[in-house]
Amino acid sequence: MKPGSIDISVRFVVAFVIFAWAAVAPLGCAKKQAGVTQRVTEVEYRKGSPLNIKTKGSVLVIAMPGTSVRVEATFFASSDKRYQATAIKTRYEDDGSLTIKPRWPEGGRLSGESCDLRIEVPGANGVTVLTKSGSVLVQGLSGRADLTTTKGQISVKTHMGSVFVKTTSGRVDIAGVKGAVEAQSETGTIVIRNVTGSVVAKTDERIEVSVADQSTGPVELSSKIGPIELETGVRFKGSMSVQTGEGNLTLPNAGPRVTKQGLSATLKYRSGGGASTINTEKGDITVRVRGG
Repeated sequence: MKPGSIDISVRFVVAFVIFAWAAVAPLGCAKKQAGVTQRVTEVEYRKGSPLNIKTKGSVLVIAMPGTSVRVEATFFASSDKRYQATAIKTRYEDDGSLTIKPRWPEGGRLSGESCDLRIEVPGANGVTVLTKSGSVLVQGLSGRADLTTTKGQISVKTHMGSVFVKTTSGRVDIAGVKGAVEAQSETGTIVIRNVTGSVVAKTDERIEVSVADQSTGPVELSSKIGPIELETGVRFKGSMSVQTGEGNLTLPNAGPRVTKQGLSATLKYRSGGGASTINTEKGDITVRVRGG
């Protein structure tokens, strides 16, 4: 080999390394997926105004100190061009409620596109959420809560008011509600803790309910193939009908008067309350009295 010359095989290896680096370098430098980014807006807070939220995606609504309503939207658009045409739409309606929803380009949202919403509000006297394919979490609010998703988990924490939730497929977790609760999930476990008012829970799966000490009931719990557990306080009132099509009954030794017959039973609590029912087609039923 002459001085200063490079063997052809060496030149080939160098060229290949440069080509390979050029091919993968853009991947390492990418900062975000095209069409996925966030928008943030703030709107005047009007005390006592209900919230009305609609989207396809996850929704988080949480009480936070402040003087405005902060909305953070994460858009999953099919292209950067479409993202550039998106916006967060907020408007106070004639009834005083604040409507929050994403605004998509002309023609509306395309298949596969979605928008997650995170909303921080000093307070709200009522909240309505309607979403598709996304989880819902509401925490620290008051008033009536109506929460619906077609596919996703629903959680409610520390709420002052009645709660009504529905999901076609997803778990339901509710805790610390001063008011009545109605929860429905076609295929998901329902867990309800520390609720002062009446409780209605319906699902194909497992149900766990523990009402607050001051709760007098009643409850209506229904499952197709899941077990059901209920824990009441000593102030619970009325009668209770318990029945399973196939399973075991575990009933309290103290508190209500119990009359058991096969796979069904009747429980008599303190007088003056409503009628409670617990039914499952295939599953065990357990009823306990806290402190009893």
